[in-house]
Parts: sequence; structure tokens; C-alpha cells
Amino acid sequence: MAIVGLTNKEEWSDRDILGRIEISVFKGARKSDRGAGKSLDERYRIVTNNQRLKKLLSSLYGAPDANGDILTDTINVVFPFDEPERTFETAMKAYSGSGLQVVCDRSIISQEAVEERDRRGNIFMPVKPCNKPCPVAGQPMGFKCSKGCSPTGMLYFYIRELFECSLMSPCKMTLRAYSDITYISSRLEALQSEIGSITNSPFPCFRTRHKVPFTLTRSEIEIKRPVVSSKQDGYKRTGKKADGKTWAVEINPDPDYMNLLQAWKLAEEMKAREISLPSTAIAGLLGGNAEAIECIDVDVIPPQSHTLMPSTITDKERKELFRVFVNQNQWTTEAVKCLLIEKYSYTSTTEIMSTQYQQLLNDAVNYELRDRLIEHTTEF
Repeated sequence: MAIVGLTNKEEWSDRDILGRIEISVFKGARKSDRGAGKSLDERYRIVTNNQRLKKLLSSLYGAPDANGDILTDTINVVFPFDEPERTFETAMKAYSGSGLQVVCDRSIISQEAVEERDRRGNIFMPVKPCNKPCPVAGQPMGFKCSKGCSPTGMLYFYIRELFECSLMSPCKMTLRAYSDITYISSRLEALQSEIGSITNSPFPCFRTRHKVPFTLTRSEIEIKRPVVSSKQDGYKRTGKKADGKTWAVEINPDPDYMNLLQAWKLAEEMKAREISLPSTAIAGLLGGNAEAIECIDVDVIPPQSHTLMPSTITDKERKELFRVFVNQNQWTTEAVKCLLIEKYSYTSTTEIMSTQYQQLLNDAVNYELRDRLIEHTTEF
């Protein structure tokens, strides 16, 4: 049973979706007395107070610096959720010394801190759901919100090496750069479309605990920065933009995993075409060896003549095949038995490989076979 105001999800306005964060990742160095830390360029900064995790991370990503932070240019990760919007949560948020104040989407304020007092006069600032219009609704991103909101993105993940050791230590990286927020949202959606999932592997992958492995790196990109006026004029935007560069977050699937994915797709294609796979190849794929399937010998039927319409087909049969194709815009099994590939060669076998049949269907869609057939049936 959920406790209203404590464990019910509706009240989780500023709580991490994975629970207590054990590891935090940053793009910049630690803050100094002069302000925010400088950019680390191509590196990330990994921070944890868990000494056991720090020891393990040190063995994986290098010894910590004087502050106990670990610097690395690549982090191997797996994502916790298959929904991109949950893996990378984005919102406009405003904070103060007492914590979160406002959550909105630049249209509607969905959560806001409200001052409350108990009987003894103690003041509390709980963040409660609401439905108020946002002050900058409909305005360009450059408009400064009167409530102090700024775009915020939180990327949740597990470090792969720890995850494979059964250590599901939640990690989070908070991002506020426009270039990172727009990139990560679209990138996760693209990866999900390409692979089928950003979490669960679409094929057996014991090496990664059946998860899709990714790498976090940084790359220098060109951006446009708004030009602001002088300090005397209040640092106001002038409407102009200047060229600049920044080190942005980059997410890519693990190359070895993608090779293995292609190998499994090839295995599925061979299975669909009734080409048997030896047990050694299957064992190699299950063990994470993408090259296991490349050593399989497959008997290939040599190409024969390039006669589109063999003489063994009578005019009546040819006319019937032509009628079927024109009316249905595809070849039937009977038609395919008469017309096979290397590019339209002929065979007398009664059963055909599915690869040949599929190629004929593709050609039919492209109208190649129809055009060739029409040329040979003009006498009709």
C-alpha cells in the first residue's frame, strides 16, 4: 500500500526513478570557490561515496584523482527502461535553496512548491501537483522564465561491468545543455527503432545478461551561442548568434554487440530458408562469437540459362501466369516453380528456395518481371 505524500508515485516530483543513486556522472569538474567547474572536454567524471563501488570502478576506469573522482573518456552502460522518455526524463525545472520549486513543460505547470504550516507554526514546502498556465507558454526557448525554470534532462543507466557482476547500482547524469537534451531524446528513439529495444536484447546474449550494451563518449560539435550585451546593459540578448564549440554527450551501441546482432539475423535468415546450422555455430553465437556463423559451408545451386520463359512452358500456361501476375501483382507458388533466379533462370525442380521466391516478389514489386514478361507475351 502506498503512503500518500511519501511513496505514491504522483508525489515523486524530485525523486529518482531508480531509487537511491549510487553513482553520479558529470561533464564538468568539481565546483570551485569561483563558481562552476570547468568542462572536462572529452572526459566524464564518475563520483560515488560507496567505497566498494569506487574500488571496482578504479580497477575498470583508472585510479581516482585527488578528490576521489574517476575520470574517463568512455563509460560502458546498459539502460534500465525500454521507454526513451523514462530512461531520459526531461522537464523544465526551477530550484531554490529549499529544493525543487516548479516543474513544467513550457505549456502547463504540473507541479509547484507550496508553503504550508502545521499547528506549531513549522513551515513546509511540499511540491504538489497543479494545473497552471506556464508564463512562457508559446514563446521561443530564448525567453527567460519568470519562475527561473531551465531545461533539465536526467539520464538513468547502469554501468555495464558492474551490472554483469550482478551489481545493479543506479547511475544518473543530469544534463542542461540544449544540444545534449535534444540529441539524447532523438538518439534513444532512433536506437530503439534500429535495434528493436534499448534495454532487452532481441536475441540471446548471455555475455551482457541479455541487455543491449551501449557506450557513453563525448564529441566536439559546433553550436550557435546567443550574443549578449555588456554587463552595464544587463547581459541582454542582442538577437545575434556566434559560432562556438562544445563537448557533447554521444551514445552508441557496442560495436561487438552489433556484429553479433547481424550474425543472429543471418542465422534467422538461414533458418527461414531451411538451411541447417551446425551445433558449433549455434554454440558460438550463444557464447558471443559473431564469427561463428561465417565458417558455415552452404551448397549453392549454380546458375543456369537466362531464359525468361522456358520452352517447356506452353503458350496456355504462359498466358495464365501473365494473367495471375497482372491481376494480383505478385507471383504465385506455381509461377515461381517455373521462374527462378540467378536473374530469371529456369529449373525443373518442384520446390524452390525461399530466397529465390522472395527475390521474385521483390522484383515483382519493382515491376521488373512484369516489364520483362510483357515483352515476351506480345503475341497474346
